[in-house]
Amino acid sequence: MKLRTLLLFWVSFFSCSSYADTINPAVMNIVELEELVYEVKFDAPSEIVSGNTFKAILPNDCQEIEQTFLCGESLDNREISVDFDRFRSNNNLIVNYTNNDGKTFLGYLGSDNTITLNITSNVQMWLSFVEVGYFHVLVGIEHLLFIFCLLMLVPSRKIFRTVLSFTVAHAFALVLIAYNVFVISSQAIEVIVALSVVLLCYELLQPRRLSLVYSHPVMFALVCGVVHGAAFSSVLKFISKGQLQTVQGIFFFNLGVELGQVTVVVAFLLINAFIKRTGLCLREVSDFRKASVYLVGGLSFYWVFNRLNEWSVVLGI
Repeated sequence: MKLRTLLLFWVSFFSCSSYADTINPAVMNIVELEELVYEVKFDAPSEIVSGNTFKAILPNDCQEIEQTFLCGESLDNREISVDFDRFRSNNNLIVNYTNNDGKTFLGYLGSDNTITLNITSNVQMWLSFVEVGYFHVLVGIEHLLFIFCLLMLVPSRKIFRTVLSFTVAHAFALVLIAYNVFVISSQAIEVIVALSVVLLCYELLQPRRLSLVYSHPVMFALVCGVVHGAAFSSVLKFISKGQLQTVQGIFFFNLGVELGQVTVVVAFLLINAFIKRTGLCLREVSDFRKASVYLVGGLSFYWVFNRLNEWSVVLGI
């Protein structure tokens, strides 16, 4: 419990400086309308767009003509960059490129604001989907907080079953919602995801004998897995505009999500085992543990109320 408290504290501390007002990232969509003619559009949450504009910087042989670019050569496997007139948000920008042959590349913009549109084979295309799914988990602070809080509550003997239940549930939900079997408002999903973290924080403050999550972690993981799967599906739809809602696109994006989640869980368990083995444990301080939980809970409440406010604006309430 000592290490778990420390890890939770540092993750929550990091989240203070992170954008978590929306699940969806910023996206630059590049589509080859006809041979060597490209349309470039940016789609980003309002808090990133406000007071900030993005500009695509294509190779020198590309000329901008009436909101499209005419290039001397294909953009396949070439480097492009993005210019931000004020700031680059903490929300990483995803580049979604589709060429005239229907091949798609997804990737995160590099730290130097450049990216190479690697389209060499179908394998490279599917790997780009895995990469985006993988890193979306690692940069998604809410999902990380949820996993950390859940691992703090779950008895060691039930960790495998709980994580497996959560994984199966959100993979199942991602597929169903991606194919529009169920339609759920993305605003509602964002609110419920934040509420799931709030609930875990509340449970962490309860005696174990009174904690429903501690007593029934598998059932709780199944329910929340559906919610988080819906959130991942919302992201997939947002970044692809429906282009990746194929069996392969969903499979490889989901594979990346699962690999990212496994990485987080395994890292947590390995560090926990190492600390226990070496005896490098901090002295348990009840106030410190409570402060960590209150910090995460407070941040999650802020996200809930902020999203409810944005939702009310959208609905005109």
